[in-house]
Amino acid sequence: MKPWPEIPRNVYTRALVYTLGDTLVRVAAFLLARSVVNVPLEVLFLYLPFKTFAGLLFRTPALPWRHFSMVDAFRVGIAELTGSLLAALFWAFTDGFSLPFVFLEALISLVGVSVFRMARRAYAEVVSPGTPERALVIYGAGFGGEQVLRTLQRDGRYRPVAIVDDDPAKWGTLMHGIPVVGGRRWLRRLR
Repeated sequence: MKPWPEIPRNVYTRALVYTLGDTLVRVAAFLLARSVVNVPLEVLFLYLPFKTFAGLLFRTPALPWRHFSMVDAFRVGIAELTGSLLAALFWAFTDGFSLPFVFLEALISLVGVSVFRMARRAYAEVVSPGTPERALVIYGAGFGGEQVLRTLQRDGRYRPVAIVDDDPAKWGTLMHGIPVVGGRRWLRRLR
């Protein structure tokens, strides 16, 4: 049983789901920041359009959860900060403006949106990685081999069982939990 409902895989549906999810996180961030720094609730309706506009401007709904990285978290952070600052510029001309609230809300929404985006990936990779069908041997324990290993472990369709490398210094070590074994001679034994 999948914990997430199956959503049609087109770019518009994904953008809509992410925008709605980000909006819910922003509302929660606003209410949490409001519990610390007292501001009128009406400010929420000023904040949401600016925050959503900034998210769309920086194309954050186009960032898929499967490949969400630190660079993407930085992009989300810039979008959240931009949205907060745009709303603050507009809000500064009204009563009740609070600079501490602006920064607190921006920080909480940045963390919240990033966690929202990484939650499904974390679940898929850590909690429920599935059982891969096919065993696989990787040749090369260098940087390229490590990248291949990470991609395969994230993907979940293949189960890396060993990494073959010609460097005897690497034999017997582990790379992300997978043993590094002997070179080409070891491969000949698999036939």
